Amino acid sequence: IDRILSLKKVNLNKISKKIRQNILNGIVTKGMTKNEVLIARGHPPITLTPSLKYNSWLYQNTRWIKGRLNFKNGKVSSIEGRF
Repeated sequence: IDRILSLKKVNLNKISKKIRQNILNGIVTKGMTKNEVLIARGHPPITLTPSLKYNSWLYQNTRWIKGRLNFKNGKVSSIEGRF
């Protein structure tokens, strides 16, 4: 359940204004860190991405549409599909 809900409030003060706005709108962009993606979109389904240590995260956006985030050095390097 900790992967879905949290009682802790996320402090966005140390995040740039542009990234903060994307997080508030649930938008993922190149250059975002893994932590920023988790704040913006939440954890990817464990059945599609068993570990957050992977450099490729797969999200199920709708029943038929999946999106993949690829990371390099801990930041989003490419986005495949719709987000």
